[in-house]
Amino acid sequence: MNSDNIHRWLVLVPHRDSLGPIQELKRRLWHAGMGGVKLLPSLAFIAPVEEPAQPDHLKALARLIREKSKEQAAYIDGGTLDLFSLPGGLVALAFPLIPQISDTLFAASAHTYGKLAPYQGPSPLFILALHADSKTLGLAQKLQRDLPPFRFRQGAVANCAFTYTGGEDAAAIRIRWELGKPYWMAHHG
Repeated sequence: MNSDNIHRWLVLVPHRDSLGPIQELKRRLWHAGMGGVKLLPSLAFIAPVEEPAQPDHLKALARLIREKSKEQAAYIDGGTLDLFSLPGGLVALAFPLIPQISDTLFAASAHTYGKLAPYQGPSPLFILALHADSKTLGLAQKLQRDLPPFRFRQGAVANCAFTYTGGEDAAAIRIRWELGKPYWMAHHG
């Protein structure tokens, strides 16, 4: 992967069986002309990192998320759809996942999860599209109304790296991404 303009994130990837409402919303947005919904895989941004986290760090993060999810009968639920600023000047159409792990994650020592870059915002944050605006948000809110709420129990933590080139026109956006080996959260049993 080209090393200039590279973004590195820790991400949460929900199990594909839970993605029905997300895939349907993305499909509707795509048909409405929002091309950016196909750029990234269906994943939740956790935190920016300076370098990929090691396997034992990813496993520890998966355990942390599982422990936090037990506050809600081991479910992770989608919050309210909105626009969020991400590192690197990216604006995402996304919704925060509940429970939030921001406080717990960033209170942990940085070496536990690799070198975390500074970030103030909800974590995890499920991303539907990059390069979004208020018009996109309004359309997504309208299209989401008759879909079931998004929730899941099973997911995996992974490193994600991507290069992003964009322009004024959303059709000019290009992303090349790579997802590292996923580390699954312990069974909710």
